[in-house]
Amino acid sequence: MKLDELAKACEALGLSYDVEQKKYPRCWWEEGGRIRVEKKLKKTELMIRLAEKIKEMRG
Repeated sequence: MKLDELAKACEALGLSYDVEQKKYPRCWWEEGGRIRVEKKLKKTELMIRLAEKIKEMRG
């Protein structure tokens, strides 16, 4: 899963989010980051909705 997929899923669900470019110190050469989402739902429900949306987008 990539950051752009998560960002598109958040956008499709109408969630307010912020993408931050971060790296894990042990793997400093790998591109990565995180997405911070405004808390409107419980974390479990948010994860389920994001997973369903990404699955739908992948076809």
